[in-house]
Amino acid sequence: MKKYVALISLLMAGACFGAGKEAVKYESFINPDWEKWNIRSYNLGLDTSKVPVPMFFDSIATEGTIMVRGGNIERKRWGLHVFEGYDYTDRARFTILVNKHHEAGMPVGELYYFGAVYSQNADDAYYWVRVGSDVPYHSYMFSRDKAIFYGSVDMRGLLSLPGIGAENARADEVSDKEKSKILKAAREKIKRGDFETESYHKHAVYGEFYKEFAKRAQYKNLRGARDGAMYYNKDMNAVLVKIGGKWHKVLTEPVEDESVLPEAKAEARLSKEEKKPAEEKPQKKRARRNVGWRAM
Repeated sequence: MKKYVALISLLMAGACFGAGKEAVKYESFINPDWEKWNIRSYNLGLDTSKVPVPMFFDSIATEGTIMVRGGNIERKRWGLHVFEGYDYTDRARFTILVNKHHEAGMPVGELYYFGAVYSQNADDAYYWVRVGSDVPYHSYMFSRDKAIFYGSVDMRGLLSLPGIGAENARADEVSDKEKSKILKAAREKIKRGDFETESYHKHAVYGEFYKEFAKRAQYKNLRGARDGAMYYNKDMNAVLVKIGGKWHKVLTEPVEDESVLPEAKAEARLSKEEKKPAEEKPQKKRARRNVGWRAM
């Protein structure tokens, strides 16, 4: 430990001498034999033969922006994590990362609280993240496959009910044999050359497995749904709501006159504007300049 303190002191001294001349860079050193590399929460997702030993500070305060830049992704866990905060056990981890996944046509920035069990199959693999306050039983909480909203929700846009059918749920866990089969097919389909790094490619491949894994979570959510739960059943072509422990179909009727719908009114308004003759704007008269001749 003393050598790390000495190293930091030396670096701080260098910072004082370099101030005002150029940007100061603090650099650690690579040591695969560092004792903490044996701890999972330190070594997971890092190549200890390439990553410098972390530098420890008792406290950091700044009035400026703390930036975690791109570039050398080998120094980030899995090449992606930009922030980690640990609980008192030093195992459960609050994490912010970028570009681990591409979904719905764009890269994804992710924020989550990873539990201490270190297993994706566990029901408590992810803890809650509360947004809005630190007051119990208030605000809005998010986990991997669930969210709890204690407050009201003022929807300013379209609310889409989930379309769920038999193909979206499975009652059994994904077996190791099936997982291997899915990953093999994914590696043949998803080419390494389409990704910048090995890590990005790996997560894309595992994404195919997690599509199947999500069906199990969907099944558990349906079986555990409480009264008031609602979704759109694709197979029945009906909206279902749970009342008194049973699913009920919501009776609906089609809108015969679609001209009353907001999108139809918007289209009609646009069509009316396009057909409206353009108004001729009166031409402004140019002011005449009186140019006088002056005797020289």
